[in-house]
Amino acid sequence: MARIALNFEDGVTRIIESKSGETVSDAATAARIKIPLDCTGGICGTCKCKIKTGTCDLGEYEADALSDEEIAEGFGLACQMLPKSDMIIEILASAEACKVEVEKYTAEIVAIEFLSPEIVKLVLKAQHNHKFHFLPGQYAHIEMPTVGITRSYSFSNISDTETVEFLVRLLPEGVMSDYLRKEAKVGSVLHLSGPFGSFYLRDLERPVLFFAGGTGIAPFLSMLEKLSKDNKKHQQMQLFYGATTDENLVELDRLEDFKTSLPFEYSTCVSGEKSNLHPNGFVTQWINKEHLGAQTYDIYVCGPPAMVDAVKSAIEKEGISQNHFYVEKFTPSSS
Repeated sequence: MARIALNFEDGVTRIIESKSGETVSDAATAARIKIPLDCTGGICGTCKCKIKTGTCDLGEYEADALSDEEIAEGFGLACQMLPKSDMIIEILASAEACKVEVEKYTAEIVAIEFLSPEIVKLVLKAQHNHKFHFLPGQYAHIEMPTVGITRSYSFSNISDTETVEFLVRLLPEGVMSDYLRKEAKVGSVLHLSGPFGSFYLRDLERPVLFFAGGTGIAPFLSMLEKLSKDNKKHQQMQLFYGATTDENLVELDRLEDFKTSLPFEYSTCVSGEKSNLHPNGFVTQWINKEHLGAQTYDIYVCGPPAMVDAVKSAIEKEGISQNHFYVEKFTPSSS
């Protein structure tokens, strides 16, 4: 049995299971997901999709439906593909068009931990023994009680558990911020939906650079938890993590722990005040050939738009070789 994450064009992800000898399209149909499908015989090409991670037997197909060039680019036909491992597959259609219902959860608050005056760790446990399923790096929508407004936050822990964690930056007049400061308590009930997003961990095929700004550290914690649990031999990973103040560099103990289980190193910096604990400046200070060398990297960046753009510009300016560049920008809402 293999687990298949189907990513749709509108950012929705559904994770399904395929039985031995079952094609991707049959597994989707069993899960009541109507991916584009017509002939089911590898002839028309309607169910063409892109394999992001994992392996499969491509099955039998006509050249007009799937060319050698498309195979080289990672495409396959869902009606013919027999998974050999867990897979992540991009479906070339929206979740709405495929009649996909977004997963919805009801969860209780089990902890509200103020990691700094500006950052809260929110821990939720699903009701009815449900488990949260997502790809490390993705996010959920959390609905505010009574007001019907949702806010989006990245998962900061591992998938397939009854409990999930989020890092929330507190704003002076934010809806979620006010709720967490004044109303939320252990036992309060929240509604979530998801997972969403194309910012998720891919197979590690080369050294990796992670750049995090502020609460943009959250998806990387999820990714590192997954990599640590896999207990496989991984490529070298470097994380560059910046925040405004010493206090806002959070979860450093967890980062230290990852150094014992992974080929992983991290560097921190503070941009908003003079620090005696961490270098002053921005994460871009480490983007140079002297520090990173001439090897080719996969790069993941998560943080405020200005930080993400600065990292991208520095990578290009310094000529750092890259194979893939994955980005998640976030702008905290003030309402």
